[in-house]
Amino acid sequence: MQLVRWPRYEIENYLLNPAILKRFIDRPVDLLTVSLLQTDRAAVDESFAANFPAQIDWLSQAPVLRDLKGSDFLVNVLSPTSQSLQKRDLYMVAAKCLPEEIHEDVRSMLDRIAGIMPSVVPVLAANASPEDANGVTETSEQLAEPKRSSTVVVEWRRPVAFRDLERRLRNER
Repeated sequence: MQLVRWPRYEIENYLLNPAILKRFIDRPVDLLTVSLLQTDRAAVDESFAANFPAQIDWLSQAPVLRDLKGSDFLVNVLSPTSQSLQKRDLYMVAAKCLPEEIHEDVRSMLDRIAGIMPSVVPVLAANASPEDANGVTETSEQLAEPKRSSTVVVEWRRPVAFRDLERRLRNER
């Protein structure tokens, strides 16, 4: 077994990018909600401007991106907005990342994980016949007979999450 560590303090540190957060808080607006969205976007910009150097490359190995407790920062940035999240829900922000915003550390870690996973994963599916296959209610004699057990089929396939991830990575390369 090999121990591998993320180069940044937390995995959430790879979400430190105001564009990703603004994409998360964006939503369809109308005349009544446009000012709320503008306020939310301004709050994100102000928080990042107060805590990071101007023109920082969010994919760089800058110490400020590596050493900050990213999850707390993200929760605090989103708390005054209309889209506040708890720490456990930050995965919803990650879903808004564009392929070009995914850091190379994340790509290489996912490649390592995929490398140790089996190429196929078993999925059990029970092939049970309907209880009343002919549309006739069973008699008491039929009920007394021992029923045959259902056949279990093992189906091998890749997990959906890995298929989607592989497709996204292939499309951007």
